[in-house]
Amino acid sequence: MYVFMILYLSVAAGCTPSSSVLARTLSDSPSGLAAPLLRVISSVSIEISWSQPTDPNGVITSYELYRNGELLYSGEYIISYHLLLLLLLLLLVKFSNKYRP
Repeated sequence: MYVFMILYLSVAAGCTPSSSVLARTLSDSPSGLAAPLLRVISSVSIEISWSQPTDPNGVITSYELYRNGELLYSGEYIISYHLLLLLLLLLLVKFSNKYRP
């Protein structure tokens, strides 16, 4: 957010500020993204964590989680750590059962 105003200067009267106006630039895609960190919890679960981008370019409103190009999760930025672990556990169990003989 930016605040703009003009300061009028005169030799006789000194300076007089104008009223101010607020302006905001448009948001853009984040940049400076690090790879997610993975930690194996068990044979059917994995913990995935990530850091904020170094340059968010606006307010981050949601994240999407992909595996092999397939969208696994899309939702608000604020997500319960335990809910995310439960979601990943359910997806991994579903994935492992799919390829079981």
